[in-house]
Amino acid sequence: GVKLQIAEQHLKAGRLPEAEKVLEQAQAMKIDGAKTFLLLTKLRIEQGRLSEARETIEQATSFMPTDPEVFYLSGAIEERYGNMDEALSQYTTATSNAPECVDYVMAQGEALVSLGRLIDALELIESRVADFDGHAPIHVLAAKVNLMLGLRSPAVEHARQAVGLSPDDVTLIADAGWILVWADECREAIGVLEPLVSEASTSKTTEAGEI
Repeated sequence: GVKLQIAEQHLKAGRLPEAEKVLEQAQAMKIDGAKTFLLLTKLRIEQGRLSEARETIEQATSFMPTDPEVFYLSGAIEERYGNMDEALSQYTTATSNAPECVDYVMAQGEALVSLGRLIDALELIESRVADFDGHAPIHVLAAKVNLMLGLRSPAVEHARQAVGLSPDDVTLIADAGWILVWADECREAIGVLEPLVSEASTSKTTEAGEI
């Protein structure tokens, strides 16, 4: 169990070689086959070794055929292969089995967007966003879908909520600022984006001084 926790920490930190080494040890020791194969699947996806990811997720499925994470990872593999209909099917099953998991809901919504089913994506996200009201990324996704449909007011509202929830997340703030610019909320967009520009300028000045 400790080895699997260490492997998971390596994966989250992006230390893929270290994660692989620990998982190989776990396999040799026959530690919790189901969890080991799930972590191996995540590792193979991160490494871009999709055919091997398919093999490991099949092995995980043999241990836990109804586990929502199995469906979620299966969806991630199919998405990387470009099989979006199958990816959506897997994500939808994951969400049905674990409706409290925001990652599954977002993956389902993003798959709907990729398939051009914007109304379905909007209905899904807007029906669930209140369940994860403190989660900034789902507000960004809701804002983007509203933007794609030309719905200015809800796009702006979701962008504002995202900024309020994660004021230090650079990527999220950039997305929210872009949405505010699109909505002609330029004064507000400047206020949101200006700290990012200042920080980037300071960083470049510091780097230049060090050189």
